[in-house]
Formats: sequence, C-alpha cells, structure tokens
Amino acid sequence: LDHILTECETPARTLIWQLASDLWPETHGPFPQLTFGAILGAGLLSIHTRTPDPDDSASDEDQDSEDIPGHPHPGGTCLLQILVSESAYLLWVLRCERVIQGRVHSLHSIRARWINAINRRLSIDRIVAGKIKRSLKAVKQVVRTWRGTLADEDLLPTFWVNHFEVLVGIRTPRTP
Repeated sequence: LDHILTECETPARTLIWQLASDLWPETHGPFPQLTFGAILGAGLLSIHTRTPDPDDSASDEDQDSEDIPGHPHPGGTCLLQILVSESAYLLWVLRCERVIQGRVHSLHSIRARWINAINRRLSIDRIVAGKIKRSLKAVKQVVRTWRGTLADEDLLPTFWVNHFEVLVGIRTPRTP
C-alpha cells in the first residue's frame, strides 16, 4: 500500500497528488508533503493558520475566530482531510482496476474521475449542511471548507450551500 500511494511510478499517482495540490488554496499555505503515515491517518491531519507577516496591515479586529495565528483552521483541516482521503481511495481503485481487471486509464479519464470524486464530496457536504443538519454552523463549516476551491466563487450567492438550484463545482485544477 505504501508503494501504491507514495512511490509508484504510474502516471495516476503523480497526476492525482498534483491535482490535489493544485486545488489546495494558497491561503492555507503550501500543500503538505504527504507520507504514508499521513495518508493513512488522513482523518487526523490538521492545518494551522499561518502567522501573519509583520508588514500585513490587517488588524486583529478583522480576523475571524478561525484565523487566529497558530490555531487549527477548521476549513483548511477539513479540506485537507477530504483531498487526501478521496485521492488515496481513487488511487487504490485505479490500481485495482489496472492490476486485477487489466484496464488502462488515460490521464484524461483519471483527471475526470478525480474531479468527479471531489465534486461528489462537495455535493454531499452541501446536502448534509443544507437539508439534513439545517444549522448555520454546518453551513458555515461547508463554506469555510470549500472557500478558495470553487469555480466562479465570486459570482455565487452568499449562502450558496442552501441554494440547491445553484450549480456549484470545484475550479478546474491547473494540471493538464
């Protein structure tokens, strides 16, 4: 399993981790280097807010409680856990299809499957927050988690989580 997730030279592994890295918002810092243990323990991964630059003119009053330097960032942590777990699962599925079933996957199909998996997870988060939990806290968590990853994010309504008639998806990662 270590080989499949971190060492294998197949294009699928390289592409999937590159897609995850490309989707990662720059506001959370660089995408972390993942070890086999970090991937297996994806549910325990966390991201902490970065310490602001001394030249930054933002005052402490402008910060959300989630943006206190050095504290866990709930949105970034959740997004990292989603990206790592979904990517690792897709790598395992693709490997099984390739080795057991003899399927050959093109880079285009791998990319499409990864984007589909992440968009499916976004849809699940929206449904859970908007229809099942129906709480402002759950909606805010979804917004925090997916901030910086959505296509045309600046054009979305304020509470896009609850507007199911609004089509929402991740922005297309830069990787070809």
